Amino acid sequence: MNKLIRLSSHSESWCRATELLRIILILLWLAVLKDTDSFYFCYLLIGFVSCAIRPSSSNSSAPKCGLVVASCTFAVSVWCANYPLFTTITDATGARALTTIVISIISIKNSVICLAGSAAAAYPIIAWCWHHCQSISIRSTGLSRKSETRNVFCITLCLLLPIYLVNLYFVEYPGTLTPDPLAQIQEMISGQYTNFNSFYHTLLFQGFLRLGYTLWGNSNDAVATFCTFQVVLVCASFAYCISSLDRAGIPKGFVFGVFLFFAVTPYHLELSVTVWKDTIFSIGCLLVCTSLFRVLRGFGDNVLNYCAFTLGCILFCLARNIGVYACMITFIFALLFLRKNRVLLILMGSIVFLCWFLNGPVLSALGVSESDYVEFISLPLQQICRVISDGRPLRLEEADLLSRILDLEHVPQVYESDFADPIKNMFRSMDMTWFEDNVVDYLRIWIRLGIRYPLEYAAAWIDQTKGYWNGGYDQLLYSRIIMPNDYGLSKIMIDSPVYILFSIWYKMYSSLIIFLPSHSIGLFTWSTVLFTVIQVMKKHKEWILSVPTITILLGLITGAPVCHEFRYAYPIVTCFPLILAAFLYPPDDATLRPGR
Repeated sequence: MNKLIRLSSHSESWCRATELLRIILILLWLAVLKDTDSFYFCYLLIGFVSCAIRPSSSNSSAPKCGLVVASCTFAVSVWCANYPLFTTITDATGARALTTIVISIISIKNSVICLAGSAAAAYPIIAWCWHHCQSISIRSTGLSRKSETRNVFCITLCLLLPIYLVNLYFVEYPGTLTPDPLAQIQEMISGQYTNFNSFYHTLLFQGFLRLGYTLWGNSNDAVATFCTFQVVLVCASFAYCISSLDRAGIPKGFVFGVFLFFAVTPYHLELSVTVWKDTIFSIGCLLVCTSLFRVLRGFGDNVLNYCAFTLGCILFCLARNIGVYACMITFIFALLFLRKNRVLLILMGSIVFLCWFLNGPVLSALGVSESDYVEFISLPLQQICRVISDGRPLRLEEADLLSRILDLEHVPQVYESDFADPIKNMFRSMDMTWFEDNVVDYLRIWIRLGIRYPLEYAAAWIDQTKGYWNGGYDQLLYSRIIMPNDYGLSKIMIDSPVYILFSIWYKMYSSLIIFLPSHSIGLFTWSTVLFTVIQVMKKHKEWILSVPTITILLGLITGAPVCHEFRYAYPIVTCFPLILAAFLYPPDDATLRPGR
């Protein structure tokens, strides 16, 4: 008996020592990352949450190997995103302060601290998520009645619409127009359409412009007509999501939190009055995920569910080409795991084929020019230019071929590690026909340079994409201007108490550190991926809700033209409350069996 007591005492002492070591590692990790160029508050938040989790609450039947792999993956991602902190050591004046050997030792030491501290911070959080997905004590409270859900939808819509319409008519009238919608207007006038800003989005915009101009005879009012339509669509989609969560029996407090997230977050308000295809694209994604959520949980009117799903798929696929690929991948997974739901499969397959047909043969028949292929090779171009910019030697034949498509002498001055447009514009100004005729030779050059200079290629990829998978960065969340134009379009400033109130709130939101996590793309990405992996490992059927957003994420980390552009990741943010609810409050029959 005494031996058992001694063993128990030793075990408790060992646990305390281990926990103390973990906390020390986290504190050292935070100290090492203090000069990060991302939102330091996100790391502080992760460290605080990790330290706040009691060891007993994170103990679960989770596979230790899986937890270690997930924690190490997070650690590597944090190190990669902050690699400049560990590869260059300078003093306060910016000059090299130490010998090469000492610099290497310090870099290795800091790298070890970063990797170990990141893993130590992530491990208990991942274990807690696994445990609470497995045996969460607050299950959904059961399905609400259909009439109650209809009331929730109507009440939510009636609460959201006034807020959004006040923002449009008293703060941002007639809406926000950046260069993209102005280019669309120019296409309407000239009759020369392209698919760069989505041909079908341009047609939708044009239709409401004509309607507005017919009704009001004013270009500003015509733009406001489209923005009014978009606001109603956004609010109805948010209300549909919120009422679906309520119908599923998700706790009222969570549902109210989602309502506040949609009702008062500035980027939702502002993007609803911005003429960007990204808003329609994101709303389409939300409708697709919400309809799938209703179908998987087996509630709601089937006709309404499938109509909302159809509308969402069409908006999602026609606003951006990647929407077709996302729906196609979702369809493939549905074929594997939802084979018995034949109506959903037939509907999804038909819509994917229809949208492919509209985006392909129909556009070709109409003579609508596609966006040039430079958009798809922006990352390889950035990697090649990183090699050149870093002064790495090129072979004679490589330099000769590259000089036909790039101004090698000016690449170091033009290259920006987090923005591909300068290099893309340089490429467009060179001999693109030569590139098209010799594309295989350039592919060989890209591969050979990657083999010789893998670190430069990795650094170029990290700098170009880290905004979508690490913490958060200072970025333009939305625009509130109308660019100078020749169409008589301009902002109408109304100096009213409402305008002042909204402006104060927007400024508070962008300046107060407490709101940083809500516009940190990386936090949404980490959470979405973590929840999805846990659901897949536990065979919970609702992991399929994350497939569209993860497909978008994969598209961003393989070809994003800018390091951190919030509107590109807006679908991930918009669908996150639904994915979080599906993770935290699974139904009792959450296990997915093939064919279910």
